[in-house]
Amino acid sequence: MSARDELRDCFLSDSRDRFEAAADAYRAEVLREAADVAETLRQFDPAFGARKSAQISENVGVLRVADELRRLAEAAVSGSTAGDEQAETSPWQQAVDGLNALVDAGIPLHIEPDGHIANPCGDEHIEWNRETNRWQLVMDEEGTR
Repeated sequence: MSARDELRDCFLSDSRDRFEAAADAYRAEVLREAADVAETLRQFDPAFGARKSAQISENVGVLRVADELRRLAEAAVSGSTAGDEQAETSPWQQAVDGLNALVDAGIPLHIEPDGHIANPCGDEHIEWNRETNRWQLVMDEEGTR
């Protein structure tokens, strides 16, 4: 029985707990389907220059949306909220998740001796800004690579 059928069956029953569990399962099913649809939106057409950078950024964004939809689906069936899960995730795990999003998007990366994270084939990299004490995304000027 699908989560939708279970929800329909529970709607007619007198058990509130059973109905809420079925509603959570249906919500999780819909969120997982949406995540799968989101991932189909990734683009792999040949692109160059600014369009290539935009395409990479869009693909990373699509993967982040799909990941968030899957987290929400898990939260729906586990009874937690996305905020609870985010609070439990260490900053180190969040950094690893960000690097893995680059890998999932097919972006080669390496860490330069000065500490910045670079894509040897692209015009974007992440570097430490000493003035603001923050990591930042930097776009290379056209023709400097």
